[in-house]
Amino acid sequence: MTEAEKTSILAWMDKQIELEQEIRRAEKYSDKISMCAGRVSERAIHMFNGMELIAEAVGTEKESRRCGDVKPKIIGKSKIRRKKMNLYEIDEAIMNCVDMETGEIVDSDKLAELQIARDDKVEGVGCWIKNLLAEAKALKEEKGILAARQKTCENKAESLKEYLSSALGGQKFKTPKISITYRRSESVEVEDMGKLDDDYLNYSEPAVDKAKVKTALKEGIALEGVKLVENQNIQIKIAMVKNTGLSLLLYKDARVDQNILDETVYPMNWTRHHEMIGNNLYCTVSIYDEDKGIWVSKQDVGTESYTEKEKGQASDSFKRACFNWGIGRELYTAPFVWIPSDKCKIKENGGKCSCYDKFAVEQIIIENKTIVALAIKNVSTKLRVFMMDNRKGGK
Repeated sequence: MTEAEKTSILAWMDKQIELEQEIRRAEKYSDKISMCAGRVSERAIHMFNGMELIAEAVGTEKESRRCGDVKPKIIGKSKIRRKKMNLYEIDEAIMNCVDMETGEIVDSDKLAELQIARDDKVEGVGCWIKNLLAEAKALKEEKGILAARQKTCENKAESLKEYLSSALGGQKFKTPKISITYRRSESVEVEDMGKLDDDYLNYSEPAVDKAKVKTALKEGIALEGVKLVENQNIQIKIAMVKNTGLSLLLYKDARVDQNILDETVYPMNWTRHHEMIGNNLYCTVSIYDEDKGIWVSKQDVGTESYTEKEKGQASDSFKRACFNWGIGRELYTAPFVWIPSDKCKIKENGGKCSCYDKFAVEQIIIENKTIVALAIKNVSTKLRVFMMDNRKGGK
């Protein structure tokens, strides 16, 4: 190799060093952007924990000064203190204002005051979500630009490696700045797979095309070994949190009742009607009896929601009326569900415990309008956290 060729190679090697340094910088910056995006996502998920409406507290103090009050009244202090509660604490306080057995409101004044604080805080958190999502979007776009630059640098480096490999022809090269060596590798090239024994072959297990099976079953095609199971639209919410664990409640929303009525009596054979009786909103669900040729109606009252009063009251009265028709009545037979602290993530702040894990019904079996088997999983950890089976031979 001539001196000119060596000089040319060294020049290319210097260029390669610069490119590799640029790649490392791009990777480092890309990782930093990924970490920032991850932190933004975590902030968006856990934003409800401990957020305070400082602006409203300041506004209350300014209003007190404008009116000439030297010291805020005791009621004012109480309101400001409540507005510094996080959403979980407000929800817990609201739950304490309602009798969970009868649904009756125990302290209407306190409930109204807590509702105002909660609505304001939800609005503030919603604005925060919008800002965080906008920030995350900008970081994602920047990450894409850096990833493209990284790919370009990597492609250039690979091209230079091929050039050097061709120029050196397997010869080692070493200077104070760089050392070039080659790794030997071995690979198996199969010429005729049919001549190999089964011990040297891997076979993959067949997979069921569930989409095609579902379509066939809905079209009335009889298939052995499979069945179409309708998932129960039962949801779960956290009722109480302690440092030792938490309890869960099973519930359904109004869409579940609507779907069941549509599928059972068809959309044209049922109707709902709302009316105010006194200060309460009642819902009447009527189903047409084709044999008798009359409409049969059942009615119940609703309670206001913690977020949307009118809409929540209408939805609750509808669900209660559907309970009278037997829809979802089996939920009253649900067992007490207690999840110990080692199966969920409980945070304690200022003596208050909270948990933001999501839970879902993994399996539920209902016999004679009674829940006889129930399995619940923690969606956040993807682990089963509760199991109950009261069937014969069940564990």
